[in-house]
Amino acid sequence: MNDPCANTYHTLDFSPTTATRPEHCGSLRWASEQMLGTARALVLASVAVLQAAQAGGEG
Repeated sequence: MNDPCANTYHTLDFSPTTATRPEHCGSLRWASEQMLGTARALVLASVAVLQAAQAGGEG
């Protein structure tokens, strides 16, 4: 069985019964991209805060 949503099910821990229709695959992919973008922004902001704190502590 070649299911285009198979990786999304595994990554997001969805059971195939909750997202078997093809139109759900696109929305799950979109949601995944949004969550990854948010996580990336949070990591970058955290790194910037740490670097600023370290620079402030060195002066």
